Amino acid sequence: MFIHGKHGNAIYELVQSLGLRRLLLDWSGEENGEDVAESMVGGRALSGRRMKQVDRFCDEIEEELGDDEDRVTRLGVTREQAARMPLSAYFDFLAARPELLPGASDLSTWMNVPWLVRYVGAAVIGTEYAAPLDDMSLLHYDDDEENRGGDHLIEPPSYDAVLRHLAEGSRIVLNNVVASVRVQQAREDETQAKVLVTGSAGEFLCNAVVCTVPLSVLKSDSISFSPPLSRNKRAAMEGLGIALLNKIVLEFDRPFWDTEVAYFENMNERSGLMFPAAVNLQWYLHSAPKRKKKLRDVPAVLLFFVGGESARELELLSDEEAVERCLHAVEDMFFGAGSRKNMPHVKQSLVTRWGQEAHSLGSYSYIRIGSDGGVYDAMAIPEADGRVRFAGEATFRQHPSTVHGAYLSGLREAAAVVDMLSK
Repeated sequence: MFIHGKHGNAIYELVQSLGLRRLLLDWSGEENGEDVAESMVGGRALSGRRMKQVDRFCDEIEEELGDDEDRVTRLGVTREQAARMPLSAYFDFLAARPELLPGASDLSTWMNVPWLVRYVGAAVIGTEYAAPLDDMSLLHYDDDEENRGGDHLIEPPSYDAVLRHLAEGSRIVLNNVVASVRVQQAREDETQAKVLVTGSAGEFLCNAVVCTVPLSVLKSDSISFSPPLSRNKRAAMEGLGIALLNKIVLEFDRPFWDTEVAYFENMNERSGLMFPAAVNLQWYLHSAPKRKKKLRDVPAVLLFFVGGESARELELLSDEEAVERCLHAVEDMFFGAGSRKNMPHVKQSLVTRWGQEAHSLGSYSYIRIGSDGGVYDAMAIPEADGRVRFAGEATFRQHPSTVHGAYLSGLREAAAVVDMLSK
């Protein structure tokens, strides 16, 4: 279970109420203020001095990325011009002029600084927003109100415990692929219109419908609406893109990395842009404070996030080809290029393909060029006089692209339906 920031996070509060709070840990590689992350180059961790140089350089870019005025000022354009530019323009500019950033001259003696600029884009944007830089809005890509607050957390059990808790006492019909949502006019003996939902398991006549399918499924037109979705709704759908974040999980015979390190950054030019980092799951299950399992009982597992264009490229490969590509990253990080023979055997692997999952068709939303955060508000506007409503991460401006945003949007719409039907 991944919890996207704990400050004001409804899912974090729900997990606490279920008694799981004691298991929550900062996933980013910090525990009790101590950094337990390392940057790997050529099979070795960077020295403390070089690590500080890299951190200073990358932190400067990240800080500037977080302020739209800084981004606009850096490129020397107006806000109107920036609204029509892709986020990739920012990284193109810095990659061509890295000397504008502090510490670049020292780094250039041993690091390809333009590549490092690209790496920040892959590591920060690629795994956080999981969207192609050339389709994201330079001005408004982070135009949520308060999305990413506090430490990101990993809870070792899945979301299953939370879902079971929320589903208690509810009637849930599974294996019913919805094909159409049709609003029917009220009959003479009725005071309110009805909504007929037709799916593979039959028909359901409802007083109101809350559509929670992913934005990507909604955009695919696999569900027909009558009356059709409004022009404003269609425009809002077009203003948002579909991000893609996949994972590759590799289990080895034994660990060959420092099990006291939680997070390894891949700063090798051959593989770092596609596989920016590896998460050491052993750290969370064994080495981290409050863990009770013995190391010998914990599988030797590395988890790689692959986002944006890299994720789409990966989905064109077979599982075997994807794992082989990922093993290049493992080789670069822990052994050095050309030293594969020293790598322990891969016992098993898992490759996700959310872009090919028929009921997902991607991961979550992002703001496209020419749009701003207002598209999230437009996505939340109901249709058919309030009978057809919309929930999900793409309808919640304060916390888009997150589970807690989707959860809060569901509470919002449930309350609205109750209010509408009680009148």
